[in-house]
Amino acid sequence: MHSRISRPSAPPKAPANEILGRALEAHSQNNLSKAEDLYRQFLEIEPDDARALHNLGVIGLQTGHPAAAVELIRSSLEKDTCSVDGYCNLGLALKRAGDPNAAEQAYRKAIQIDPMVVEAYVNLGVLLRELQRSDDAREAFLTAISLTPKDGAIWSNLGILELQANRADKAIEHFREASRLEPDNPQILGNMAGALA
Repeated sequence: MHSRISRPSAPPKAPANEILGRALEAHSQNNLSKAEDLYRQFLEIEPDDARALHNLGVIGLQTGHPAAAVELIRSSLEKDTCSVDGYCNLGLALKRAGDPNAAEQAYRKAIQIDPMVVEAYVNLGVLLRELQRSDDAREAFLTAISLTPKDGAIWSNLGILELQANRADKAIEHFREASRLEPDNPQILGNMAGALA
């Protein structure tokens, strides 16, 4: 299962920020090139705006430029030190840039700010699973499930973890729950078939 990327921040209400509003609209429509141009135009006027820096970093993530994303999102976090989305996306960027230890710290910072943020636990679980820290990954996924028990993707992630730990019976249980919650999800059905095989 893929990690999740947060949506761009909400547009400001001030009419003076029309450029940023247009950038956010283009970003929400997945017109990344236009959004990037508009964010850059806005940052020429307001170079310290955390929203624009963060969202430009998100575009870096979306377009395969993790090092640029790290730099931009870190800059945004200097202005807005309590942004949960900022730390979640910084974790994704750091992971993709090849720095899993710093990525873990970013996810844990997001959780410290808001212990109810499911996305941070899921992304942390995926990272720890890839680092073969099964017990820590399991704890992260179970916490995410306790917060959002009806999310089939999280159950599937837990199933993948158990399958990698050679616990096929447990994996099948988790994939069954995932497929019960999301019966039309082909990835979950594929994971279930692999576990049964």
